[in-house]
Amino acid sequence: MGHAAKPSTAMANIRGRYISLAESLERRSRLERRSRLEQHLQELGVQERYSWFPAVRGDPETATACGLRPGEWGLWQSWLQLLKEELTHTQSSYNWLHIVEDDAELSGHFLAFCDHLKEGQPTFDLMFTDMYVNPSIHRSFAEEHQRLQTRGQIQLKTDLYTGCASSVLIHRQRIPMVLSRLQECLSGSRSLLPLDNQLLRLFHDKQLKFARTAPFITGVRRNSISESTIQQR
Repeated sequence: MGHAAKPSTAMANIRGRYISLAESLERRSRLERRSRLEQHLQELGVQERYSWFPAVRGDPETATACGLRPGEWGLWQSWLQLLKEELTHTQSSYNWLHIVEDDAELSGHFLAFCDHLKEGQPTFDLMFTDMYVNPSIHRSFAEEHQRLQTRGQIQLKTDLYTGCASSVLIHRQRIPMVLSRLQECLSGSRSLLPLDNQLLRLFHDKQLKFARTAPFITGVRRNSISESTIQQR
């Protein structure tokens, strides 16, 4: 899949949900200021397509029992509750669900990419627009990503996933499958991992199929990582 990636404020049939803690929203109301992500969405002209989803604060005791940090367990619970809620939106007309964590940054190329998304169900379950990469993986991607960027193209790759769930697109018809796989992880005998590592395990076990964009069209700013209200990184 390749196409010109010129910035655009028009988007395909996307329903966006951004995750942050309720207390941070209440604090913003008192101070009459928007969150960084909300301001970012407004600057891109897509704020009407995105709505807030209240993140779950992970219970420390339950998190410890699962071998996770409270923030990691909270993100797990946030994803499960969000996906369950989306299954109730039977009258909505959207095709793609975009889950965004509160430290994500979208690009104009992301908006143009969404213009070219097809309504039909894809061959993969989740599409990642960013990943954590170490220096060696970055070097292996650099030449291809630079070439595609120079050509104004974005391609979908299904060969690799290395973690990161800050910006994920899920086709509506794939939500039940993704939710089912995550619920099976909770009830299974294997140790529970942080969400992105659990997704990596599901990918390697061929329980879910992933796609990623090349080049990456969203990111996480360094200073935004420390400002995330969902989890410590």
